[in-house]
Amino acid sequence: MTKMNLNRQQFDALVERALAQLPEMFSHYLEEVPVVVEDIPTSAVLTRVGLEKGHILLGVFMGVPLKHRHVMADAGPNQIILYRRNLLAAADDPEDLAERIRRTVVHELGHYVGFSEQELRQAGY
Repeated sequence: MTKMNLNRQQFDALVERALAQLPEMFSHYLEEVPVVVEDIPTSAVLTRVGLEKGHILLGVFMGVPLKHRHVMADAGPNQIILYRRNLLAAADDPEDLAERIRRTVVHELGHYVGFSEQELRQAGY
């Protein structure tokens, strides 16, 4: 795995490009679930996610999935967090990085809609 070296502006431009290329069936959810970028996940996030040994976390959905919301509930903010350093470490080149960003966002939007980790993996995400 080759470590890519992009500055924050270059990385953010790839995020914007990846988000612009999402199919409509996914992109309309971005109005409800903003995508933010952080360098690395906190230890609290890693504990919450329960990441298997040897895996790196590329992104995470934080919030309440649609199927668990109801009118009277205070659901709080939803967001997808992309982890820049982990994505850079996992990617071979800018095209691969853009694809990993796109797939990560689709995966996390899947969690927002209510799909389990297993269901998303079976679907190729």
